[in-house]
Parts: sequence; structure tokens; C-alpha cells
Amino acid sequence: MNNKRQILKDIFTNRIVLMGIILSSLFAILIYRLFVLQILEGDEHLASFNYKVEKTIEISGSRGNIYDCNGNLLAYNQLAYTVTLEGTEKTKEIAARRTREEGKQVDENTVRNDVIFRLITLLENNGDHAIYNLPLKVNNKGKIKFTLSGAALKRFKKDAYSIANIDSFSGKERKKAEKCLNASPEEVYEFLRTGKGGMAGSGSM
Repeated sequence: MNNKRQILKDIFTNRIVLMGIILSSLFAILIYRLFVLQILEGDEHLASFNYKVEKTIEISGSRGNIYDCNGNLLAYNQLAYTVTLEGTEKTKEIAARRTREEGKQVDENTVRNDVIFRLITLLENNGDHAIYNLPLKVNNKGKIKFTLSGAALKRFKKDAYSIANIDSFSGKERKKAEKCLNASPEEVYEFLRTGKGGMAGSGSM
């Protein structure tokens, strides 16, 4: 009996054995965490990763002319151009340069608005026009109103504030997301104009 106790004592006081036990425990914890991340939560992390890094741009192909049974033209193709504005480091550089030159703070959103204004002016000077499809309008009392309601309005607010799934937020961020989805027409307009008051990563904080 004493021999067995001595053997056990020797085993547990042996540094190599203790290190082996500690390393085995750490390795078991690592395997467990990998199992949770890869198997149990893999789909959730993959969806979150794809949402952050993927950007899908749809380009419609030419459909061709459409005629009726008598050969009369019903629909035809007309060349049109689409301008897409994306935030880059160049926008930040221009804002910093203008701040130095003008002696006042010029943010990136101001630079973007100036670019949009010059683009619209250029289009109108050449006989073209810009198509506005924002669901906002000013009524005869000078108040901003939504032209959508229900699920369509909720989708617009989600797109405007970059909220893909409100359930992915928690705590203060969830409250902020709920506030954005309940924003008034004036609040949405101010966010689109200044980029302030939105979620992290959408406009200014």
C-alpha cells in the first residue's frame, strides 16, 4: 500500500508529468474552442464575415428589342450610364487638404456632397437629369415625409443605416439600431446629408 502511495507521489511530483498534464489540458481546451467556433458557430461566423467583406454589384445585360406579332416595336434599348460613388482614402485626403486651405473643419461627407452637387450640375448642363428614388418628400407645409410605409419603409431604413440583422446587435448597439429603425423623416434626412447619428461603419458616429 505504501509502495502504491509512493509511486503516485512520485508521479505527481515529477515535473515532466505535471507539464504533460498541463499541456494536455491546454490542448483539450484548444480543441474544444475550435470545435465550438468551427462546428457549432461556424455558419454564424461565416455569414458575418461574408457580410463584411463581400460586395455584390449587379450588371444587367442588354435584353434586345421587343416586337409584337405584326413586327411593331414595343420596347427598345437605350444606352444609359450609372455613376457609383464609393468612399476611398482620396476622399479623406481631399477633406484634410481643404481643412488646411480653408482654415475650417471640412469632413468627408462635405466632400462627397460637393462631388454629388457638381455631378448633378454637370448632368443638367448637358441636358441630362438625375433620378431621385429616395422615399422622402417635402409637403406643402415644408415638412419632410416618407413616401413608403410598413415593410418597405423598414427595408429602406435598414439599407440607409447599414443594418442587415438587428438580432446581431446587443446592449447599447442594439438600442442604437432600434432607434435608427424608428427614426423620423427629419432624422433620416440629416443622417443622409451629414452621415452623423448612424451605426458604426455607416457615415460618422
